[in-house]
Amino acid sequence: MDNALRTQIDTYNEHAGAPVEAIAFPPTLTDKEETWTGWIRDIKKYWHDAIQFMQAERESIKRTKIKEAIDSRCDQMRGNPGKMLDSILDRHRGKVVIDRVQQTINGNVVSVKEGDQVKDTVKRHFNEWHGRREVQPLDDHPRWKAQYEPKEWIDPTWYNGLMDPPSMEELLAALKESPKAKAAGISGVANDLFLKQGGVGDYILFQLICACLLQEDVPFEWKTGIVYCIPKATEWSGSLADVRPITLLEHGRKLLFSIITSRLSAILSKHDILKGPNFSVLKGTTTKDPIYVLQATLEDAREFKKE
Repeated sequence: MDNALRTQIDTYNEHAGAPVEAIAFPPTLTDKEETWTGWIRDIKKYWHDAIQFMQAERESIKRTKIKEAIDSRCDQMRGNPGKMLDSILDRHRGKVVIDRVQQTINGNVVSVKEGDQVKDTVKRHFNEWHGRREVQPLDDHPRWKAQYEPKEWIDPTWYNGLMDPPSMEELLAALKESPKAKAAGISGVANDLFLKQGGVGDYILFQLICACLLQEDVPFEWKTGIVYCIPKATEWSGSLADVRPITLLEHGRKLLFSIITSRLSAILSKHDILKGPNFSVLKGTTTKDPIYVLQATLEDAREFKKE
């Protein structure tokens, strides 16, 4: 008897009655009919018990898998709700290959397929979408001008040290807290690689970030991003209006601004600078509370016929 069969039999015997070895063949084919009848009866009972045991085992495994799937979905709901919704709704993210684009000329939809024409059309579209906006002077908008006026109760010295070069410990803490498995910029270097670069790489990155703060500038490469197009539908129609563009930035730049943002958040929280509806940008704050209050107020008004 091989080991796999032996294991199955032992497992069954722990839950069933008589072990398999107790049901033996009659010695010879010439034994009395009663002997064979008893053997057949025992085999049928054993087979019936074994079937019930296997069905119970299958049900147990099925319940375990269902529980694991529910736990996995709950984890996704807490950590990655977008992925959970994609799985529930069977949504698959498509891919945009810009080897052709559609544009409307005089009311007619025209498909552009020539390489240079495609590049020019895409560049023109994103320049219009993300180009420089005309800014109106604040003097024309007294309300907004008042909002942008310096507040007398804010002490400028509170911001001392905001733009000082960081310590190595501060940089390593920001790197440790940075999100992982994110798309990289033009260089292809993401936070996952920064975490594996070793002491020499950490020191070079540290020097670079310190230089940016001292010179109040960043390298030109850090100012350049990659516009990546995500289709709004499963299949891309060819129209640039049907894509959602995102910009992939260099992770070194993100680390620099992460350090500054953490410092600024600490200053804003310590001195209670943001007031009114401006509180939700700080770490540990959320817009859920005022939304819940508003929702409860609306429900109360509807239920009790109030204004």
